[in-house]
Amino acid sequence: REGGMDTGPQQPTIDAGQTNPAAQVAAASLAQLLNSQWKALKPPCRKLLCAAPVTKDALKGKPIFEFSDTALQVNIVALLRHAARAANETPPSGHRELQQRLVELAAECCQDGQFAALVAVAALAGDLDFARAQIVTALGGVCQVTQKHIQAGAQAEQLIPVLDLMSALAAGVGEDLFATPQLPLLTELCLHALGSEDQDVLKPASLFLQKLLMSRSPGAIAYCGSGCVIQVIVRAVLAHFHKWPRMMGMNTFKLFSALLERHEAIFVSLATSPAVPCVVSLEPAEREIAHKGFQNL
Repeated sequence: REGGMDTGPQQPTIDAGQTNPAAQVAAASLAQLLNSQWKALKPPCRKLLCAAPVTKDALKGKPIFEFSDTALQVNIVALLRHAARAANETPPSGHRELQQRLVELAAECCQDGQFAALVAVAALAGDLDFARAQIVTALGGVCQVTQKHIQAGAQAEQLIPVLDLMSALAAGVGEDLFATPQLPLLTELCLHALGSEDQDVLKPASLFLQKLLMSRSPGAIAYCGSGCVIQVIVRAVLAHFHKWPRMMGMNTFKLFSALLERHEAIFVSLATSPAVPCVVSLEPAEREIAHKGFQNL
């Protein structure tokens, strides 16, 4: 009672970092249901996802309760995303099978040229043990298909699910990711993405590069150690950053800070050269201000 009035039963409090018991039961139930019906669900999900390009908005959209081709794809992507979250919130003994099935489905869709199912794999990357054991080791096939798309002139927007997966892995299991033979191709994909003006493309690409630049893992050091890779990254960033949307401001600052902290000599040398696209057309006095700005980040 409070102030003479009955406030009803008190809800149990949940400490930060703990999973709500009700949510855990719901997740386990969903994972069990999907596992039991997977043989029936997988073929139509794959067929419908691969039947047509999936729009960028569909990748993060909520379920649509109508009948249309777009709604079908949106709902399938939403189902896969919820399935991944349910698997992550279920005790290991009950979710490994569903996690593996989601990775297999995504890999098969990638072979058909459809990356949308990777949104579920990016969510699974939150389980670090599974990410190390299953996702990182399965990147080879995804990278091969991605490379073909880039060579065929694919727009960066089509590769958003791949970029989201890469950034999730870099943030969680970067040491393992940077030790894979796919690292040069992953870097190439991010450099390709820097030419976009879409923040949904730029954010995961810049985060991956930031984690790579700051990493002290043996794989990252060996890859970036000669300086040639760093020069390529710096040139790509300097060629495009002035065209990025304002909402990328903090991401740009973090990327520049990583370059200055770990590779200052190369960055300052290239940033203050006369060939930087955003500086070359400035008056001499303005150019000097820009150069000082790069040095004082």
